[in-house]
Amino acid sequence: SEGDRRSSLRIKKFINSLTQEDFITYPSYELYDKLRYKLSKINRVQISNIALDSGSDACIKNIIKITSDTKSEVLSNIPSFPMYKIYCDTFNIKFKSLKYDSDLNLTIDNIIKNITKKTTLIILANPNSPYGDLKNIKEIEFLLKILKKKSIFLLIDEAYAEFASHSVIKLLKKFNNLIISRTFSKGWGAAGCRVGYTIA
Repeated sequence: SEGDRRSSLRIKKFINSLTQEDFITYPSYELYDKLRYKLSKINRVQISNIALDSGSDACIKNIIKITSDTKSEVLSNIPSFPMYKIYCDTFNIKFKSLKYDSDLNLTIDNIIKNITKKTTLIILANPNSPYGDLKNIKEIEFLLKILKKKSIFLLIDEAYAEFASHSVIKLLKKFNNLIISRTFSKGWGAAGCRVGYTIA
């Protein structure tokens, strides 16, 4: 079809534009900043709110590492993205799983009940895979208010944000203890690019 032909021509044009330098050097900071700038426009935040990394799992690993230590505890919904626990294990941080009830619900009250003095970070995939549950903005805002008083960070993993009815991004203006991770591998279909980012 005509669309396939145009697509094929674009791919050929891109391949022909590549030089040896594209394969032997790290990406330039100029390109890094251009991507951050475009992401800031898409997400309606300042460029200073965006940090890039090699996939959202690397972003998540870094957030765990900078918010927690061996005396800390990280809470997260299970089942979910398995790397949350793996990274906690890597850094010798206690991982506490928040399990769903028989109706496949995990309430905000249940999350709050599991917080201890050692809790430094809560990670919620929102929407979550495999159950597809999605906390609304009011629920997340309520949780953030409680966490802020306790100096606890909330990482919302929005890997599936493009398939959700809403994002919690507008809460960033109210809460400096909110961190959002995003990926190019799901809605953008670009897992091979290994690009993820955080908004905070």
